[in-house]
Amino acid sequence: MVQRAAAATFAPTKRVAPARPQGIAEELVGQPDGSFRVRDAERGTLGQPNGIYNFVRVRGQRRDDGSIYVSPKLPHAHLAAGRPVLYAGTAKLESGKLDWWSNFSGTYQPIAEFRAQASLPVDKFVTWQKLQLGGTSMQRGMLGERRLSAAPQRPREERAAAPKDEKKGQEPAARTGQPSGPASVVGKARLR
Repeated sequence: MVQRAAAATFAPTKRVAPARPQGIAEELVGQPDGSFRVRDAERGTLGQPNGIYNFVRVRGQRRDDGSIYVSPKLPHAHLAAGRPVLYAGTAKLESGKLDWWSNFSGTYQPIAEFRAQASLPVDKFVTWQKLQLGGTSMQRGMLGERRLSAAPQRPREERAAAPKDEKKGQEPAARTGQPSGPASVVGKARLR
């Protein structure tokens, strides 16, 4: 005997669009006076950039006519949108004036020696290492300041007052992390 499967009906499901990163890539446009404006991708209007932006310079029809796209929120790969990238990094603009720019990009990791490919003023260039060490003023804590800190040490008086192991003239095993006493001798003998 053959059983027939009953017809299954499924409720229609909503299609959910994949999550898009927040932000829009805008084109960075140089002005004759040396300042910059950003061209809104949707309206085509020019605005004055303020803050820290990720940027990519992508190749145009010819290598010399590449465009620079910026966004304060989009990662570098989204700014490039699959186009060949000539240079990528981070830039700080205040009222349209370029304060500094760097090769800080985790996606592309451009080499500092190739900075001329960015087509930005080379005298405003700062390496990403200098940024990470806090050598350049930052906004929004984007890169964070990292400083080396020495391991905390006990004050001299406290070290002098610490009890010493009478046999070896060292601190007790509880402080040094070394086993002590007859059990440790047996343990060492087993290891040999």
